[in-house]
Amino acid sequence: MGEVLEITKTLIEPTMKLLQIAETFIGKAYNPRYIKKTADAKAHEILTVGNAIRQTSDIPIDYDNGNITMDTKDWDMFERRTNNRIAYQQFIGQYNIESVVN
Repeated sequence: MGEVLEITKTLIEPTMKLLQIAETFIGKAYNPRYIKKTADAKAHEILTVGNAIRQTSDIPIDYDNGNITMDTKDWDMFERRTNNRIAYQQFIGQYNIESVVN
C-alpha cells in the first residue's frame, strides 16, 4: 500500500503542472474568439441604439462609447419653434373662446 501512495504522490505534481499548462493554452487559444464576440456585441449595441435614435428624433444625437449626447447648436431655433407653436395654439384657443362668448 505504501508503494501505491508513493507513486500517486510522485504523479500528482506533474499532473497538476500539465493541467496548469493546458489551462493557460486554452485561455490563450480562446482569447481571440472572446475579443471577436465582444466586438460583435458592441457593434450590435451601437447599431440598435443608432437606429432607435434615428427613428425617434429630429435633433441630431450622437452615441459615443455608451454616452448619448445631443447636438444643441440648433437648440435655440428648436426652442423658438416650440414656443411659437405653443403660443399659436393658445392664441387660437383664446380666439375661439372669445368668439363663442361674443
